[in-house]
Amino acid sequence: MKGYRLPKAEVVKAIEKKEPSHIPGWYDWIADETWELFGDRLSSLLENYQNDIILADYDMPEGFTEPAPGRDEWHIYYINEPGVFSGMRASDLRDSWEKMESTLNANFPDPSAPGRFETVKQLRTEYPDNYMVGHWWALFFERFIALQPEAEFLMDLYTDRAKIVRLGWKMCDFFCGIIDGFADAGMDGIFFSDDLGFSNQLIFSPQIFREVFKPWYKKIFERIHSHGMHVLMHSCGYLWEIIPDLIDIGLDVHHFQPSVMDIHKYVREYGKDLTFFGGIDIQEFMIDNDPAGIRSGVQEIFETLDHDGGGYMAGPSNTLMSDTPFENIVAMYEAMNEFAPRR
Repeated sequence: MKGYRLPKAEVVKAIEKKEPSHIPGWYDWIADETWELFGDRLSSLLENYQNDIILADYDMPEGFTEPAPGRDEWHIYYINEPGVFSGMRASDLRDSWEKMESTLNANFPDPSAPGRFETVKQLRTEYPDNYMVGHWWALFFERFIALQPEAEFLMDLYTDRAKIVRLGWKMCDFFCGIIDGFADAGMDGIFFSDDLGFSNQLIFSPQIFREVFKPWYKKIFERIHSHGMHVLMHSCGYLWEIIPDLIDIGLDVHHFQPSVMDIHKYVREYGKDLTFFGGIDIQEFMIDNDPAGIRSGVQEIFETLDHDGGGYMAGPSNTLMSDTPFENIVAMYEAMNEFAPRR
């Protein structure tokens, strides 16, 4: 059956490996460039499918005025330039750390500001029986490298770590407040991104992760769990060395890229601890196959990642890019729908 939206209880069963009736699906993570290319065809196609996981973003504060066009309260914006992936971010505070820190400190974002959760509350009212996650992109590392050039930030991790730790804890407190607001609005989980790896290695050493980032993550995960919500994290690079650390502090669901994190190895080594999200590779699999190959590949992905009584939420591993043949997108959606009922 096309167009169904699973009730919340079935998504919870999938995450907690309690024998759901269907594998939940998330269909419409699509790059701006892909929308521009396929337009009405994509809109018509998506009319046949509904996400089983509903994303709800927090709002800018009531009365918020952009510091410059397209900037948020962190002065961060998406880079909209030819040849630049639409998910890349920058900030008009990148000139220096001192400028960035002093500007933010003068008016640091307030998670409890009026108007933060009006959209979220409205969505919860519209979909009371569905699985809904409070959502934002860019937790710590991604946020830092939007605010500062990546090379300088990575150097500062070794040469001037104290200032990073100072601002990191302030970010942590902000997002703990956002988590509290999402919980009050009735969210079932929290979904965020932090890409910590390249295609074949971590961006920084496991030791740096454990010394600098892990304490922040631990506080965030504990705050989410204190409200009875699930922790869902997008990180599509190579993470093998720190997966045990993420499990140790309470990661529930990992949205990942299988061309980097092999699905068979991942299930074999960490399937008992994690639920997997995504798993349909957009870099190679969705581009290099024909529709028949897409169907058979999706079937293998479902059969592998749906493990131990559930533990899988289906979807693309990242945004579907404009070099993806349209017929392959159709084949992916049809296969996701075909193999969703658990046997």
